[in-house]
Amino acid sequence: MEYSIGNRKIGKDTLIFNMGSASNCPSKLAGLCDINCYAMKAEKLYPQTLPYRTRQEKYWLETDSFEIAEEIQKAFNRNLKTKLKYVRVNEAGDFHSMACVEKLIQIAQILPHIKFYTYTHRSDLIHAGMNIPSNLVINTSNFSVKGFNQFKAIPEIKVHGMKKIAKVKKEILNFADFACMGDCSICGYCKKSHGKTIGVPLH
Repeated sequence: MEYSIGNRKIGKDTLIFNMGSASNCPSKLAGLCDINCYAMKAEKLYPQTLPYRTRQEKYWLETDSFEIAEEIQKAFNRNLKTKLKYVRVNEAGDFHSMACVEKLIQIAQILPHIKFYTYTHRSDLIHAGMNIPSNLVINTSNFSVKGFNQFKAIPEIKVHGMKKIAKVKKEILNFADFACMGDCSICGYCKKSHGKTIGVPLH
């Protein structure tokens, strides 16, 4: 299993794994995502990114939940010095099908001591009343489902660069319960299930 450990935005306590690439994103192909994809930028700028995410996609689709859970646990055991706390699923791509949702749920159930979180535009797959384990948070992107966090882009507010988000925090809170400040290492809104809206300006 190929994965990365953190980045400047997410922090060093998070393992990152993708079900696929931005270029082959199921939400994009289904017409469910109507925003400019930040994940696509890396695939255009860095030649190694798309093949890497394509290999991750192949692994995800061809490997059962028990083996994936075992590999995640091994990764956590190898990184004791950095003290991993979270698994961020899909910084690119999305759920391919309901089978992928069920696989992620099962992985979280196998590893109840590890916190998983993800974002999805799959409004056709996520619905109220789903049995989601407490250590898995599914943030819906730009659509609302009762009981799920909503991560919402706010087109009325635009900034150039993440550092400028702090200047428009009050404006964001006119549209959302919480404001995304662009630094996941110091924030837990997307990592906890609260059923409220997290707003972020277009940037």
